[in-house]
Amino acid sequence: MHKKFFSLFLSGLLLFSAAACGPEVQLERVTISAEDIVVAPSEEQTSVPEDSSAPPETAASDDMALCFSFEALKPFTFVFSSGAGAWNTTLTIQEDGSFSGQYSDSDAGSYSDAYPNGTQYLCDFTGSFSQPVIVNENTFSVKVEEMKFANQPGTEEIMNDVRVLYSECYGLAEGDELFISVPGTPLEDISEEYRNWLHFYDLSSSEEVPILPYFALLNETQQTAFSSYDSRDSLKAVLDMTKTRAAELETSLANESLTQLEMNETAKELYQTWDDALNATWGVLKQTLSAEAMRSLTAEQKIWISEKEQAAADTGASYAGSSMQDLVVWQKKAELTKERFYELLEYAGLSD
Repeated sequence: MHKKFFSLFLSGLLLFSAAACGPEVQLERVTISAEDIVVAPSEEQTSVPEDSSAPPETAASDDMALCFSFEALKPFTFVFSSGAGAWNTTLTIQEDGSFSGQYSDSDAGSYSDAYPNGTQYLCDFTGSFSQPVIVNENTFSVKVEEMKFANQPGTEEIMNDVRVLYSECYGLAEGDELFISVPGTPLEDISEEYRNWLHFYDLSSSEEVPILPYFALLNETQQTAFSSYDSRDSLKAVLDMTKTRAAELETSLANESLTQLEMNETAKELYQTWDDALNATWGVLKQTLSAEAMRSLTAEQKIWISEKEQAAADTGASYAGSSMQDLVVWQKKAELTKERFYELLEYAGLSD
């Protein structure tokens, strides 16, 4: 893989690895039920008038405004895709109900001399959901209260010989009403149209009533659905691909026929490969760790960056003025970044 595209490919892997959520892909089953994600009502909601003839527990149950915690959704990435083709919309949700995501589609057949590499439809967006309202024991309802686009829909530009057409988000719009279905929801309770988007096409082949193995966002307004996957799963693919690419570069560095300039460039690419993997891991940690844990890790990371740069500079100082200085600097940065990448994997609960 050419070095110009490896970084982009790796950074996009976290998004696109879940785009092909067809029947052959089994998202990891989780163990969260409706009982785990409701919170106790306020005193005002549970108070019972003194003259009430209803048993306290019954009256309280009737008055409870049960709430869904967005925190339960933070470790997951939601994907809207047909399971085939190039288009998909991805979405992540924070504890406060704010969200961000991207819609992307490609058309290699739409090209010209000005953009020989085809056309891409793109929408980077942010927004926020309303507070969830309980519908039943497996379902909560929210509305898209706000939605903003990084680029004005309908505008375009040419980048790297690709025409980028900025569009609105496919599958989500301001004002939409969505249902959040929790893991364990009987699939027979989900309409066939939604099940088709979630890639559960035929329920008759199962002797038992199949259940939803992950969270799903069902867009009632547009009759579409987002399935979810654990963002940490994609790091396994990042790890495998990074190890493969790094091994190729290290083999290339051992080739005695390379010029010094070629060795310098190869060592730089080796560093960039591990740095891209580190950044991909950092993105998942931001999504999965608590705010307090992330603040602590960010402070630690700033110290590590400073120490890495100083160690590389010290190593290069011994070769000041020689053609090998760049080589040893990039190699040192690659070595330290690789070590840090594996440390961050442990924070994400993964190991090689």
